Amino acid sequence: MGHRFCDDGMINLKMDYDPVDVRQNFNYLCLTSNRSVFDPNMNTEALLTEHFLPSAYDPASKCLNESISYTHQPPTNGPFRPVPAVYGSYNYLPPQRYVRNLAEGAIVMLYHPCVYHGQLKELQDIVNGCLYRHLITPSLSLSPKRPLVVLGWSRSLSMSVVDKKLVAGFIKQNAKIGPLAMQNLSRVVEKRETYKAGLLSEAHLVTDLDDTELCGYLEQHM
Repeated sequence: MGHRFCDDGMINLKMDYDPVDVRQNFNYLCLTSNRSVFDPNMNTEALLTEHFLPSAYDPASKCLNESISYTHQPPTNGPFRPVPAVYGSYNYLPPQRYVRNLAEGAIVMLYHPCVYHGQLKELQDIVNGCLYRHLITPSLSLSPKRPLVVLGWSRSLSMSVVDKKLVAGFIKQNAKIGPLAMQNLSRVVEKRETYKAGLLSEAHLVTDLDDTELCGYLEQHM
């Protein structure tokens, strides 16, 4: 199957998520009548999870005529679509897309749509201030106990309350790591085909397209 008919990031997207189908708006709406269960709890410790893979693991890139499922939620590794998402914040971005970006060393921030807004804003500011190579999207796969998560390839950090130093440390340890990671991302990022359905705002440069320094400016203000 030719690449364009396999996946061009623009057509036949409904296998994963149909951005023009209003019936799928539930992916980014808070529909519970009891939002208080998502309130931050200082007694809930952050949870670091790692999903180990064989050293020879090679993730599959699957065309849009094949469904993709994952062994854990939220997914941090596994198969993905060929075309990566434009870096930035999304109305909703399906995991079949963001796992592709994780594979090239991105950091992905997930939040439950019912999360406390103050904590959401704090985590967004940290991620936006640490690196260009990031994605932000709501996700219903997160629990009320820890409705905020940052992902790297095969790793996740789940939180009830944002810990700036912990998040910055996770990003520095896990960014730019993955089976498709490249140090010179700037050579391809502005030329390649990309997915941008539901994109709210593109990521801005922190240092450069290669994220030469991670969280440097942020750490000066900790």
